Amino acid sequence: MKLLDFIRRMFVTRICILCDEAIDRDQKSPFCEDCVEEWDNLLETRCNRCGEDRHTCNCLPHLVRKNFKVCCWSVFYTPNHSEEISLTHLLVYRLKYSKYRDCINFCAEVMKNSLIECCKKHGVNYKEYAITYSPRRLHNRLRYEFDQSKELAKRIAFLLGLDFVEALDNIGHSEQKKLSAIERRRNAQESYKLKKGFVNNHKKYFIVDDIMTSGATLVYCSRLLYGAGATDVIPVTYAKDNYKYKGD
Repeated sequence: MKLLDFIRRMFVTRICILCDEAIDRDQKSPFCEDCVEEWDNLLETRCNRCGEDRHTCNCLPHLVRKNFKVCCWSVFYTPNHSEEISLTHLLVYRLKYSKYRDCINFCAEVMKNSLIECCKKHGVNYKEYAITYSPRRLHNRLRYEFDQSKELAKRIAFLLGLDFVEALDNIGHSEQKKLSAIERRRNAQESYKLKKGFVNNHKKYFIVDDIMTSGATLVYCSRLLYGAGATDVIPVTYAKDNYKYKGD
């Protein structure tokens, strides 16, 4: 983000998190009027596999179905193969690369609401859980100067009054998004480890990530938590990728 854009966002006026149009500082939504309509349409999007909406869709990657009894996500995300930039892609892009607090706060609020709804549906008492996250690669943490999953996890923990725990570290060198499903599993297994000095004071964890794709990252991070003594781990992501990976 350019310095002038940062100053403009922080001190001059509020900017729509999608299109950069100015909005009233007292406005609750982080969107301009046009983008609010786009967001509402996104929430009504149906799964491109089963045709169900986001409340009733149960389409999950094989690894996720096999390893988690409960899984929480908020919106559909399908890889963009056209020149047109969709709302979900733009939001995820801002979430990953902009270090824009309004975007983090908005997505965390959406995830918090989905988490509560999911826990109610499955009879889970969310107050029994602590919140951790799948960390970004060190290269990207240094490059973009933040970790979007960490920021989301901290905010969700604050909103729910839960403990925020830094349990994991990422020592990997390859980006998951550039790998096949099989390569993702191998890379995830080699990339994550328990954070040095981590002491497990909790039995149940929500593990936060921005996008669920093949599920490899969430599965191998959860296995580390189980190995450290956790009794339950529930993934919480902003988006669920509806692309069917070859070999998944």
